[in-house]
Amino acid sequence: MDIQNIHQILKDQQIITEDDLAIALEITKTTLRRYRNQADNPLKHSKIGTKKIMYTRNHIIEFIVENMVNITKKEKTELKQQLINDYK
Repeated sequence: MDIQNIHQILKDQQIITEDDLAIALEITKTTLRRYRNQADNPLKHSKIGTKKIMYTRNHIIEFIVENMVNITKKEKTELKQQLINDYK
């Protein structure tokens, strides 16, 4: 499952509006870009930057899945695990 699929699911379930999604994506991109830049800078602690990317991404996935409706708790757990594994 890729990011576009997640966006489509969110829109289909009317969890968030198109505007909300655009704002959330921009914040996510900016945050991940900042962490990636820290990770790519050898003078800084690259391991810390990489951990921050993982931490941020996993929390975004968790937030999106937890806010889905019409799926069971078990399905949410499986979907979260699948998404986190897909993005490793």
